[in-house]
Amino acid sequence: MTRYLGMLRRHPWVLAVPSFLVIAASLAAVVGDTWLLTGDFSHTEFLVRAIPSHPPLIGVAARVVDNGSTPGPSMAYLLFPGYRLFGSNAFALASSVALLHVVGIVASLWLARRLGGLGFAACASVTVTVLTVALAPRFFLEPWNVWVPVFAFAAFLFLVWGLSLGRVAMLPWAAAVGTHCVQTHVSYVVLVVGLLGPACLWLLWLGWRTDRLAGRHALRWWASAAAVSVLMWMPPLIEQLRPGTGNLSKLVRQFTSPDAPYVGVRAALRVVASRFNLLGAWLREPGTNPLDAPNWWGFIAFVALIVTGATCAWRRWDQVEG
Repeated sequence: MTRYLGMLRRHPWVLAVPSFLVIAASLAAVVGDTWLLTGDFSHTEFLVRAIPSHPPLIGVAARVVDNGSTPGPSMAYLLFPGYRLFGSNAFALASSVALLHVVGIVASLWLARRLGGLGFAACASVTVTVLTVALAPRFFLEPWNVWVPVFAFAAFLFLVWGLSLGRVAMLPWAAAVGTHCVQTHVSYVVLVVGLLGPACLWLLWLGWRTDRLAGRHALRWWASAAAVSVLMWMPPLIEQLRPGTGNLSKLVRQFTSPDAPYVGVRAALRVVASRFNLLGAWLREPGTNPLDAPNWWGFIAFVALIVTGATCAWRRWDQVEG
């Protein structure tokens, strides 16, 4: 037992093996199948195949006014190496999607081990394995932009946790992963900005009012994060500055002046309460329709859990984690 625990401490990626086996089985089940290039799958492959001769500046088509697209092309560029490696065909694209999910899972569990210890990483591994089983097989085969950044966002959450602990070296990685999530699907804007913004303010406060960041080369990591952000947003900005209505303008107009009915604030809050809910729909969709009534006791329990955690964290904020 001691030998096994020692191996896990040295190689925390082993915790991702159960999820990897599920994903590998999903991929193996479609080996030799006939692929019909239609819809989102076909559109994504066109973007990936265009690299490097016609590098995309924006993402896949989205439900945005004037044929707008998702904010940026990071998904296409991240799928490109695996697409070429596995044969530059439809199965190669599915394999590249599976590979991206594996990378996100391994990164998440590695960060969980680094920030929370082996016990916490083991608990995270169980959670990820349950999610993997529940989501397989389509989730790991289709390059649908809503699904692609899910496990990358999990890694982003751990990176934000690291920033809250003063690990300023994680800032460029958080900027890169957060930008990837936002560029892949616009719904991540609120989540990424809402988490990374306060984390950055917290780091600024630590550097200004405490000595927690002394010797950690904070300016270097801030500059690196800025460089990463500028580099990743360069393609959408270039597209925006070209003649015609830029894609970023279309996105702004879509969410500031929608041309279709929307569910309203009250219905949106019901959906939020159903998702952030200890007794809610964790792995299945029923109960998340805007017209459905959420389990309010589960939502109250979730809020109480967050408040309790925040209170404990605030009381121990000046203790350096080992």
